[in-house]
Amino acid sequence: MSEVAIENVPVRERFDVDNDMKAEWCLSKIRRIRADQKRETEELERQMRFYQDQMELVKAQADDEVAFFKGMLHGYFVSRVDAGFTKQTKTKVSYKLPTGELVLKHREPEYDYKTDKDKAIAFLKESGLQKYVRVKEEVAWTDLKAACNITGDGVALKETGEIIPGIKVNEREDEFVVEVK
Repeated sequence: MSEVAIENVPVRERFDVDNDMKAEWCLSKIRRIRADQKRETEELERQMRFYQDQMELVKAQADDEVAFFKGMLHGYFVSRVDAGFTKQTKTKVSYKLPTGELVLKHREPEYDYKTDKDKAIAFLKESGLQKYVRVKEEVAWTDLKAACNITGDGVALKETGEIIPGIKVNEREDEFVVEVK
């Protein structure tokens, strides 16, 4: 296998960190690298916000122009409906043109059953219509975790020692972290 040359990657000379002064030097390098990263990231975020604002402006202008032309086409469409030149089905009224189609879709009503869902649920339960009420079950993990011990790759209840099926424990290695002030 041949070596691949990577340009613009500095070659770093390794040395042993064997005293506090060298360790402090490493920490100062990390601090400077993170400060540079933060500064560059903030600049890129500023530029990104600028371009996002520009994209939103272009979209708003395009939406405005499309709305203008759709308004003009709607007036023409109504004249075609009044003249009887449209095709009508149960779900839509349409008028075909050589390069497109003007369509008025009949839409189903929108049901808002989430705003006062407690009232609806109470009514359904009181009326004996529980079959229309869905119950979502999930593990109360915070409480369960406090009541368990790890046993191998699973967990067991502290009270009974009973192993709970369906829960697997994946051990993870300790992580070395350098904190720079």
